[in-house]
Amino acid sequence: MRHWRGELSLAKSFWVNYFLITFALTLVGFVDSFGFVINRVIDVFPIIWAAAFFSIGFYLALTIGVLLITWQLVGIWRSARNHCNKRSALWGRVAQVVVVIAVISEARQFFSTASAFSEIMKIALGHDPIGSYELYVSQDATYLALKGSIAFGVTDDVRRTLDAYPTVQIIDLNSEGGRVAEGRKLRDLIGSRGLVTYTSTACYSACTLAYAAGKERHIRAGAVLGFHQPIGGKDEPYYDKQDWVKRGFRQEFIEKAFSTPNSDLWTPTHKELFDAGFITDLPIPE
Repeated sequence: MRHWRGELSLAKSFWVNYFLITFALTLVGFVDSFGFVINRVIDVFPIIWAAAFFSIGFYLALTIGVLLITWQLVGIWRSARNHCNKRSALWGRVAQVVVVIAVISEARQFFSTASAFSEIMKIALGHDPIGSYELYVSQDATYLALKGSIAFGVTDDVRRTLDAYPTVQIIDLNSEGGRVAEGRKLRDLIGSRGLVTYTSTACYSACTLAYAAGKERHIRAGAVLGFHQPIGGKDEPYYDKQDWVKRGFRQEFIEKAFSTPNSDLWTPTHKELFDAGFITDLPIPE
């Protein structure tokens, strides 16, 4: 209350109640173990996590992000005003300028995260905004084609399809990528069912994680496999790289695939893929 009324010294209001608290909250976002736990929860329970975040986390963020910042900045402004009345006006005016800049910055941050909240709400409702996908089963029920995004829920749909058509032996993956966590789940499913993977058009990013799990890995002439590091950065896919090492892919290929910036895409030739062991045979020219 003393801070809110501006009764604290300007130094204490600014350096303790604003700078140190904000710095401490910022540090929380850089604690690797905390981020690791959150990411694993998202990986396993994306819809539950999104629903919990939207129903609980939204209000928690609103409380911390709005009420705390309001308390901080109003207290600094009032303390600066008192400082100007009792002492040199210079530092009081400087503090008020900082408050104005902070208000503008926080307002921009609030509006920039609006789209993120919208995405979380859609995930909570079971509609991943990253994109849609379609599944097709061949007439002889030996071939399953996936076309579209690697979105939350695709692995469960593929599992249900495989249960309904246990004679499926090949899965044709055609996707520009999507959720890395979902790509890993699909990889594990493909590996457990002993499926052959194939791409008839293109398989990029998270799609390649699933593709790599095939007991045989084929590609159509003219089709493309594309690689880059996940959004989390070069240190995030440690276990994905280890998985590829265990599958016998060449180390140079693995490093190149996971070191390509996520703003770019590496599309090796079929010969490069074959030489690295990523595909098990070269396609027959059409």
